[in-house]
Amino acid sequence: IGSTIYNGYPTVQAMYEAMGDATLQIQAQVFGGNLLLDQTKTIKLQGGYDCGFTTNPGVTIIKDKMTIQHGEVTIDKITIK
Repeated sequence: IGSTIYNGYPTVQAMYEAMGDATLQIQAQVFGGNLLLDQTKTIKLQGGYDCGFTTNPGVTIIKDKMTIQHGEVTIDKITIK
């Protein structure tokens, strides 16, 4: 699985839609909006990164609902509220 950084995408959803099989690295922030994982791909949502994406000592929070319809997802350092 490749590695992709949440950079230049307006939402986590937009980043997910643009990527193939990948590790999606997300900063330790609170993100709003529903997340729909509806494509057949294998991803890892890895949260808690500092602003330089060098370490991940924190936790990323996704507010709203996450729905997994297809594919495979591993979640690390992410809280869904």
